[in-house]
Amino acid sequence: MSDITHFSINDILYVSIHDNKRRYNKIFKNINKHYENFLIKNANEDLNKNCLRITIGKFEPDLSNKYIIGDGKYAVCDGYIYVKKEVYKGGHWSFEANNIEGRITELKIDCNTVGRIFITGIIIDFFIHLKLCQINHPIIHSSGFVKDDKAILFSTRGGGGKTSLVLEAISRGYGYLGDNYLIINQHKVMSFPTALSIFTYNLHPVVKSCLSKTEILQISLKNIIYKLTRGYVKFFTKINPNRIAKIVPISDINAAYVIFPTNEQEATKMTMAPLSPEEAIAHIVCNQMLEFAFFNKYICEYSYYYPESDLANHWNKYADSLNKNLNKVKFYKLNIPKSFKYKDLLSIIDNY
Repeated sequence: MSDITHFSINDILYVSIHDNKRRYNKIFKNINKHYENFLIKNANEDLNKNCLRITIGKFEPDLSNKYIIGDGKYAVCDGYIYVKKEVYKGGHWSFEANNIEGRITELKIDCNTVGRIFITGIIIDFFIHLKLCQINHPIIHSSGFVKDDKAILFSTRGGGGKTSLVLEAISRGYGYLGDNYLIINQHKVMSFPTALSIFTYNLHPVVKSCLSKTEILQISLKNIIYKLTRGYVKFFTKINPNRIAKIVPISDINAAYVIFPTNEQEATKMTMAPLSPEEAIAHIVCNQMLEFAFFNKYICEYSYYYPESDLANHWNKYADSLNKNLNKVKFYKLNIPKSFKYKDLLSIIDNY
């Protein structure tokens, strides 16, 4: 038997997950937990909306009439990609995606137990990003909160402080939009409230006060594993943000900040300067590409045979979509030294 769950991303994208590995899902519930705030009971697919149908479990790819490339690692044809095996930190998975550029995309994923930890961020999040971009609702790698009915966004690379900033904002009573991704449309921002990824370095008091003793112990044990493996194995604890904050579904944008952490030892002061929309969007696109590094390889393999396809030109189309939806937004560049405290940053921004 399989677990079947249905999700609606702000009523603009439907996602269904047919999980044929139920015994693993009882242990690693990270997939459903990650998208818990999008869960719906009834799957009434609107024929005018994009759909992503995911099946997790063993599958046999149909390799007839396909280009077999990369020493047999990949197979492609129009609207189709198959990856035979990908390996990362003890996890491995294979997947095939069909009708990539159509309204309904079919995605099949097979993985080992450890692989379940990674397929959410590496595969599923990418296809959600792709489908939303196709309907002019691009997502950006950013955190955000709402103050005085206006949104403030922070875009930076992984580990740049997005979650810590939004947790500090929550402690001040500001509304929550998301800590990792946000959806942009018509100069507005829509929430993307996936689970918070909590580790020791971003265990803010506002989160800790809502955790059970078991959850706090889990975070401590995961930190011990991280240190014993010298940073190779890093397990986050997933926490639903609605436990600690009010989630705001949509908001006008007041300003967006692109953060550049600095490693200069002598740097002690934060610097802030206006940034043109063109330059800001160029940084945001690169940030998004870095977040989906695996898929840059797959897009390149696909593009060799289909250079005029939408997928081959995806990042250009993504940039165009951001330009249409963000060209009126005020952008600022922040250079932040490691020693700088996020509560001080928010105080400066409040008074800017």
